[in-house]
Amino acid sequence: MSLPRVASSARPASGAAWLRVVAVLALLVGVLAWSGGSPGSAARADPPAVPQQGPYLGAILDWQRDSPADYRDRLGRAPAAYGFDAPMPLADDDVAALRVAVDEATAQGGALMVTLLPTQPLDSFDDAAVEQLVDALAAAGVGDDVPAWVRPMPEMNASWLEWGQQPREFRDVFTRLSRTVHERLDRTAMVWKPVYGAGYPFGAEARTSRRDAGPAAEPALDTDGDGRLTLRDDPYGPYWPGAAAVDWVGLSLFHWGESYPFVTNVLPPPHKLLDQLAGRYGYPDSRDSARRDFYGRFVQGADRPMVLETAALYAPASGGPSELALKRAWFDQVADPRVAARYPGIAMVLWQELRRPEAESRGQVVDWRATHTRPLADAFGADLVAAAGLTTGPPGPSPAGNRDTNGPAAGADRPGTVLAGRTAVLTSTAAGLAGVGLVAATAAHRRRRWSYPDPVAGPAGALTRDLRIDLLRGIAICFVVVDHIAVPSLWQLLTQEAIGPVSGAELFVLFSGVVLGVVYGPRVTGTTEWYDAATRMWARALKLWATALAVIVLVYLLALLPGLDARVVTTFTDQGTGGAGGGARGRIYDLYAGFSSLTDFPVPGWALRDVLLLRMGPSQVNIIGLYVVLLLVAPLMAYLLLRRWWLPLLLLSAAAYTVAQVHPVKVLPSQFENPFPLLNWQFLFVIGLVAGWHRPALLRAAGGVAGRVTLVLVAALTLALLLFSWSNPYLANAYDVRLDLLSEPAFRDLYDGWFARTSLGIGRVVATLCVSVTGYVLLTRFWAPVERALGWFLLPLGQATLYVFVMHVLFVVAVANVPALTTSLWLGTLTHTVVLLALWAMVRTRFLFGVVPR
Repeated sequence: MSLPRVASSARPASGAAWLRVVAVLALLVGVLAWSGGSPGSAARADPPAVPQQGPYLGAILDWQRDSPADYRDRLGRAPAAYGFDAPMPLADDDVAALRVAVDEATAQGGALMVTLLPTQPLDSFDDAAVEQLVDALAAAGVGDDVPAWVRPMPEMNASWLEWGQQPREFRDVFTRLSRTVHERLDRTAMVWKPVYGAGYPFGAEARTSRRDAGPAAEPALDTDGDGRLTLRDDPYGPYWPGAAAVDWVGLSLFHWGESYPFVTNVLPPPHKLLDQLAGRYGYPDSRDSARRDFYGRFVQGADRPMVLETAALYAPASGGPSELALKRAWFDQVADPRVAARYPGIAMVLWQELRRPEAESRGQVVDWRATHTRPLADAFGADLVAAAGLTTGPPGPSPAGNRDTNGPAAGADRPGTVLAGRTAVLTSTAAGLAGVGLVAATAAHRRRRWSYPDPVAGPAGALTRDLRIDLLRGIAICFVVVDHIAVPSLWQLLTQEAIGPVSGAELFVLFSGVVLGVVYGPRVTGTTEWYDAATRMWARALKLWATALAVIVLVYLLALLPGLDARVVTTFTDQGTGGAGGGARGRIYDLYAGFSSLTDFPVPGWALRDVLLLRMGPSQVNIIGLYVVLLLVAPLMAYLLLRRWWLPLLLLSAAAYTVAQVHPVKVLPSQFENPFPLLNWQFLFVIGLVAGWHRPALLRAAGGVAGRVTLVLVAALTLALLLFSWSNPYLANAYDVRLDLLSEPAFRDLYDGWFARTSLGIGRVVATLCVSVTGYVLLTRFWAPVERALGWFLLPLGQATLYVFVMHVLFVVAVANVPALTTSLWLGTLTHTVVLLALWAMVRTRFLFGVVPR
């Protein structure tokens, strides 16, 4: 909601001068992007380091049903790496899903092991296809902030895979892919992982190849020269692409059971894993054991760290030993001290945390997992992770000298700081004491020279604009801009719930109601004034609706420009936090599906209807649709307030909110109903409207004893919510600091149960009100210094929020088309700064004010 402009005490500046400043900063961003983002000009950051203590702990997850956060909750600690399977090549949907996986793993302090599974013949991967594949990995953020492993075409020596037993094609693709990854991706290691050689060639000697190509077509497979492919041939050598192409090696050593088909639960025999590592287990005789010695040839001989992928099969439908007994027996073998002593080159234990049907078990569903029950998770943590001394937490890069991976890393590679124990208590106490002092200051008689001059009405009853609300709205719009422009940045330390479990969206909706009440409350004194106010509200709703339509069309036209990638505003990738639930994580939605039908003749009715109902358009501005609807029904609310029925209005709004919490429902088909369900979010708007309508009475009440006590209690609750928010285990970047006041499971239970974003949990409503009231009171008491320091910047933005909201979409697209801006924390910080200053300068110079509404 916009008010007539009122001059603030912020000093005017020369628009041209500020535009020159912004231009210089923008030029600097461009120079840094060119110099820092060019593969040929920047030194490649180092791949993952070998841990100096025990091997890394890794976990392969079922990302449709599981997540890094859930795994960490079950185990009580975060692994160093999470396994993720992706197709090869990567389509747009796959890139988005991988991007989500990278972000989720990074949020838990872990890296990603990306396994690439070919979906087309190996000989189709020419140089262009390899380049496109690496481009896709880069677009997904692989190696951006934390180390990563890329494991292409695993088990290439198997006979049951489409890409299996094609050594020439495999080596060619792997070598070219490795060279491109090494040139283009930072902190990324290439992993070569065949299947364990016992049983090789796995029936290939008794069949005709699917390509009618036996040993004669692939002479490299006949390593003993007898003209046949037999058990005596080398299971690994023909597929080795050379040490220059391989950073790490890997091998899968599972406990399936003891005889095919693997449908019964059997305890592993003693020393089974040791025998597998020695290349003895499963072979018919001990002759030529040297070629079967994977560890000796490729870990010791090639001097490469090893990933041991492992797990133990449990068939729930079968009898035999219990799952706990069977898997604990395997835990003990992996943690056997002789494994560490004889095979110190094992640098990661990657557990297969999956439950799925297996062909080797006649299609039965078997369970490889180790953390899905509390007894099993406890045993896994004690018998394997702790007993084997596995390294958890983020893996470090690998500079010369193999720096300690558990020590602090420099700059953005460090995951941040978590204050625990006594430090967390002392920090919280200090924050509490500071808060008490601030609360006391707000409750005390205010200093006139610092406080906000607060006349309720100006001459002739004209309302004076409340600059405190403008400044708070300026803060909220900065939060929105920073969060929508997805680059790593120090600004995120402020925008990602640093002031409590609140985002810019909640503040905007609340303040929209407040402003509406402040504007019309004093004016609507009778039916005539109410009708005039209703007409203005409906006109404003129509203007917002027209603005939303214009943005939809403008973005569509931008997407048609050659060379411009507008997917950041024409598609939406589900993060698993919305109404579709966690199972939708990584799902991509086309926000312009069917829009091109508007060019058909005649125009299909459904396409016109979808556009007019705002079912299409950029996700960054879909909240405008919510404002349109709220403004359409605001006259009815104003009529109730005119009749002094404010309490029934609040109760009716609270009842609708409660119903929506218990039984989620979409009232309208509009796009905004997905992230901002109307019945949920109207509650904040109504509270704000009632508060703004009765602002004079509330200000008078706040000056009394009861009012001061209430404000002190609200401020104290705000401080408590602030400490709760700072206990969030998510670390935005290397300079983030968090408090370990709550365990991660406890925090997640509270956050998910009370502070849900999409459904607007009641805790988030309370937090929004507390933060807003406390911020308003602080500005009232300390207006002069705050306005002098920040008013020049925040007030213009807060007085033109709709304008900034519309124009920031152009910057979202522009930044998304410069991938180099995502490569550095400092470059991202500078990018956010330039964008905010550019928007500020555009407001101060009234750029396109005649076209774009404010």
